[in-house]
Amino acid sequence: MIIGGEFAIPIDRLNNVQTNRKRTENYYCYSSGRSALYYILIYLKEHKNIKRVLLPDYLCSSIVDTIKQVGLSIKFTSLTKDLVFDINELKNNILSNDVVLVINYFGLQNVNLQIDLIKTIAPQCPIIEDDVQAFFHFWDYSSKANFRFTSLRKSFAIPDGGLVQSREPLYTTHDENNFSIYKIAGGILKSLSPSNAEIEQTFLELLAKGESLIQKDVRKTMSIQSKNLFETENISFSQVRRKENADIILKGIEELGIKTIIPVNKTHTPLFVPIYLNNRNKIRKILAENQIYCPVHWPLENLPLQMGKEMEEHELSIVIDQRYGKKEMNKILKIIADHL
Repeated sequence: MIIGGEFAIPIDRLNNVQTNRKRTENYYCYSSGRSALYYILIYLKEHKNIKRVLLPDYLCSSIVDTIKQVGLSIKFTSLTKDLVFDINELKNNILSNDVVLVINYFGLQNVNLQIDLIKTIAPQCPIIEDDVQAFFHFWDYSSKANFRFTSLRKSFAIPDGGLVQSREPLYTTHDENNFSIYKIAGGILKSLSPSNAEIEQTFLELLAKGESLIQKDVRKTMSIQSKNLFETENISFSQVRRKENADIILKGIEELGIKTIIPVNKTHTPLFVPIYLNNRNKIRKILAENQIYCPVHWPLENLPLQMGKEMEEHELSIVIDQRYGKKEMNKILKIIADHL
């Protein structure tokens, strides 16, 4: 059995058409997480005279690409070992026309504490909370950020979609994105024949084609298919299963003496369990040889990021999502244990 990779999309779920989509009615809907960020930044640039985005020095390069597309400047700020802003450095660098982006890494942080501190030192600066890795926190409405956004495809078998919570009226669009059709086709094909080598090559090509179009579709909206899928998604089951799988992994790595990148609090629902390995590339390669595909967050892409460089070399994201259970978690742990 393959563990990891993009979600398969059962064709029967696509046939379940919803006419009353309550889950998206209170949000601004866009094509992706980076599309959601794009529309937040466009609003801030045009209506709040924002000139610059303060970013943590550990992030996905797509954030930088999106900010450049909007036409704002960027200032990177250091993080502590717990992946929170160095508040003294932030205080020394922040300007009145800045916006601060706070990332909820792996869905494991108490971002409200960071936001409170930022508001104390710079109450005039808006704060954007990036919950792309933290859908379940995004869903609980507890944040004090001015803007929040998340991505559906990171957490569920949903090919596209970014949601925004905003206290300000953002621009909207009705133009559906183009990349989702490739993601849907690839996801369906994966669900039909996941173990056929020739078909696997085809669905991987379709998924990669969709991935290559996401940045071009930042001005587009979420597909009807994804809205339907989201409406029928069993969110509670996914949350419970992720926590159960995370508990198994955490107990196993503790016995192996492996540390997590940041603490995994039982009150949070992780996207992955991020671990720190000195021999990360070796372990990742062996896992892949056993059809276990654990991602790295994130490739540096030549960005000048101190914390990002360290994580690129040592971080491994252990897959714990709702597709899997105890059997798969124990398989992952055994392979890691055998090759430390």
